[in-house]
Amino acid sequence: MFRLNPEWYWPRGGEKYNTWHQLMVTGYMQAMVSADVFIEGVTWKSWDNQPIYTLEGMQAKCGSCAPELQFVCKSWELHGNSMYAGGNHSFGSAKVFFGELYDRAMPAILAQLPARSDDAALPVGVWGYCIGGLAAWNALVSRPDLFNIAYLGSPAMDFNCGHPFDAIRGMSWTAGARPRIYIDAGTEEGELMDKQTLLLFQKLQDKGLVAGQDVFYERAEFGTHQASSFLRRTVKALLVLFGANSAGHTKRPDGQGLTVLDAVPLGMAAKGDTQLSGVSQSLMSVPALGHALAWACCAGAMFFLGRLSMSRSMHGSVFASAPLLSDMT
Repeated sequence: MFRLNPEWYWPRGGEKYNTWHQLMVTGYMQAMVSADVFIEGVTWKSWDNQPIYTLEGMQAKCGSCAPELQFVCKSWELHGNSMYAGGNHSFGSAKVFFGELYDRAMPAILAQLPARSDDAALPVGVWGYCIGGLAAWNALVSRPDLFNIAYLGSPAMDFNCGHPFDAIRGMSWTAGARPRIYIDAGTEEGELMDKQTLLLFQKLQDKGLVAGQDVFYERAEFGTHQASSFLRRTVKALLVLFGANSAGHTKRPDGQGLTVLDAVPLGMAAKGDTQLSGVSQSLMSVPALGHALAWACCAGAMFFLGRLSMSRSMHGSVFASAPLLSDMT
């Protein structure tokens, strides 16, 4: 998967990969390759030049809003739009950027890997948090021919009065090419994040994706909008998306599939950040993707090997969160 806007969390991502590597070595997770792509000169201090991969330009006023998005529109007009005003954010660049990123990066990376042993569609994904989660969503919906996996961590779906939700109507897939989407949010991130992520989860089910098979949702207890919180959540997300059947997990006595918490190896969830450090994998620096898109870089990417066959249930988290949508106004 391509890791997007990485300088806003773990700018030295290689220091965080040791735990994920160990999960692969010990059989808990399928083999995967992760690559972070940075743009020279863009850091967490460079908000004015931070690319925000959207499908359209920014608007300050919402106009007409669907009843279910009234809470998003109110928040956007009150203070949300001011966060994005000014600067050079490359709004509207998502579709072109992600196409060129794939075309330029994937051949070079695949050339460094062993030949695949199956003929299934290549699992290629995107992930990120906040604006990176929004970018991952836009990559998935604008280029479904290229990306079929997404981890949307606290995605900024409220951008432009919730317009990112509009892309759900145009989603389509054929047998064998259904996307796998993992969505999470921290319980301490506020009602806006809670509601918009749960609404996204429910709308994807309405579109036909199956909870626990195609789309997953988790509210991380005590989770905040900080890098240390994202790091803990990542372990769960990757285990749900790429957990190996050979890990010995079985169905629970009640017949439901595994929850996100069930997917985490015994004791790991209780360990601190010291367990999530070390370097076990080198990162690949991808050259600038051409002058026209040089301003639209800062993408992180993950792409994965092998078939994805693990099925998990998220019913526990879903039922606990459902009341959040009882008042959308």
